[in-house]
Amino acid sequence: MALLVRRLRDACAAEQMQCVGTSATMTSEGTDADRRREVADVATRLFGTPVAAPHVVGETLQRTTKGDADDIAAITSRVRSGKASRSYEELATNPLAAWVESQFGVVSRSGDGRLVRPSRPSTVPEASRRLAELSGETADACSAAIQMTLRSGADMLDPRTQRPVFAFRLHQFLSKGDNVYLSLEPELDRYITSRYQTVVPEPGNIHKILVPAAFCRQCGQEYLVVSRVDEAETRRYMSRQDADASGGDSVNGYLFISSELPWPGSLDVAISEQRIPDSWLVTGRDGQATVASRWLKRLPELVSVGVDGVEVDGPAGTSAAYVPTPFSFCLRCRVSYEQRGNDFAKLASLAAEGRSSATSVISASVVRSLREQLDLPAKARKLLAFADNRQDASLQAGHFNDFIQVTQLRGALYRAIEAKPDGLSHEVIEQRVTDALGITLADFAQNPEARFSVERKAWQALRAVNSTRTVVLLAGILPELNHEQVPGGTRETVEQLALLLSQANT
Repeated sequence: MALLVRRLRDACAAEQMQCVGTSATMTSEGTDADRRREVADVATRLFGTPVAAPHVVGETLQRTTKGDADDIAAITSRVRSGKASRSYEELATNPLAAWVESQFGVVSRSGDGRLVRPSRPSTVPEASRRLAELSGETADACSAAIQMTLRSGADMLDPRTQRPVFAFRLHQFLSKGDNVYLSLEPELDRYITSRYQTVVPEPGNIHKILVPAAFCRQCGQEYLVVSRVDEAETRRYMSRQDADASGGDSVNGYLFISSELPWPGSLDVAISEQRIPDSWLVTGRDGQATVASRWLKRLPELVSVGVDGVEVDGPAGTSAAYVPTPFSFCLRCRVSYEQRGNDFAKLASLAAEGRSSATSVISASVVRSLREQLDLPAKARKLLAFADNRQDASLQAGHFNDFIQVTQLRGALYRAIEAKPDGLSHEVIEQRVTDALGITLADFAQNPEARFSVERKAWQALRAVNSTRTVVLLAGILPELNHEQVPGGTRETVEQLALLLSQANT
């Protein structure tokens, strides 16, 4: 901003250009004179021209409530009643509302008694604890009373200003999640937590260890991130935080535990059940398929592990498959990685979400929630997001647009198949998906007034784009489809689209 002001002054040759700045509260410490001097100093450096302290205009605050914020007995009575104010007059004279305004809105400055904003924002839990100490009521009851008062003030308009009595703003801070930690037990019995711990927090328990989980980026299958250590007479599996190991040794690896789809104990069974990627197989002279020799060292190893991480014999432990690093293929969806690469591109932990993806999902959730709040005006059901630089803004905008397009396409594909439970052939699926989108020419065409052949070509182009994106979309969910759960017609369409995709790749 400072550079912009100086360029403008130079371009206009306006040495006497007068700058007027408006700002939120920059400082609330010291006297009025101290605050004016500090603001004047910032404005002088920002505008590149002297700004005198007397030219700084402060704000004058006044209360919107008239109740006695020090009447503890009346405040306690309002907390116990649990009733909300039904009119502006009742709210304005409500002592609890006056107390809430003193906590969140304005405070009397010591010395001259002038109303100023609080030096630091307060939270509802902090105010609830203070109110509980004053009234003797529980913190939960005080929290409910405070929230009810704030909501009542937000719903009522001041007759003089025609603005809400309490136009409060809530700030919510979101932090990235931790990993998911699992015990070495079957799915129905395992302990699950998102807080970092080394053992299951049970009284007297010192044996059940917790291991971080990583998830296949294609199908979501979980794998326990472990390191395998050979001790004197035992072999132990321990928690490993480095999920990106790609050294290819037997020390770092993953445990696959699945009661629904356990790893076979025999290589022949694994081949017959099509559990190994086709690219790993070769056909011998006898016509039998076998695993190529270069992949033998990277095959999963069937083991039995106790809850303490020690490898045991027989059924005493949990049956699991040990997968050495680098991660070669998913034991559920069979997606294979023939190049070594980094395991981060193959498996993702809960803490490895992208900022763009997290922002898109949260923004979409907020907008969806706002649309369901019919008591809000239509113009208020919107979300404004800020970015601190142009590069982040353009990245987020593009990511969010793509997120919305993929979501709309998935919804259209679902509605198209739902309308035809017997299935859709690949000849008509692009037309059905386009129709299910429910869009008009003005939504996508550069010339929304186009007619006749130009209009037909625009729709043909849209259907072609939808056809390609549908194939790519289905390619992402093909590994998740269970043929027994897919209608015959749709199964045939999926297989045809898979063939088209393989042809496109070649």
